[in-house]
Amino acid sequence: MNEQTSTKLSKEIIETLSANDIVYAELAEDGAMGNAGGVTIYSFKDNKLNRFETSLFDNENFYSDAQKLLLEHQDQLEIENFKVDEVLFDYHYGGMGNHVFVSKRIKLKKEEGFFTFEVDNENYKIYPTVQGVFNSVAYSIENQSIR
Repeated sequence: MNEQTSTKLSKEIIETLSANDIVYAELAEDGAMGNAGGVTIYSFKDNKLNRFETSLFDNENFYSDAQKLLLEHQDQLEIENFKVDEVLFDYHYGGMGNHVFVSKRIKLKKEEGFFTFEVDNENYKIYPTVQGVFNSVAYSIENQSIR
């Protein structure tokens, strides 16, 4: 099972990060339960999984840039001043002010406290930031086919 690297989101990264490479992202509002004001982005490029993190409280500009990148590529949240460009993500409400975006190109599999996805017969792990987000997203994914 392949593990990801974790890096603080920087200006260079946010400027070169493509929405097409994002496989999973969490965006927490400033008053959210758990990772308040946090952004966690998993990017998959060149068969490598990278985890990028920032916080509204660390750098408001990076948070806003990441928010824009995610919201412009989903069509389930209607937010003023955000125009949907191309729909690349399925949206899942993570509960208590947490929002999760999952690439339409992958299929998440629920494991014990984390998710996995497979590319070229290799499994990659995604760790949600808090248990409540994991539970909400797992429930949402399991019940998608019922809707």
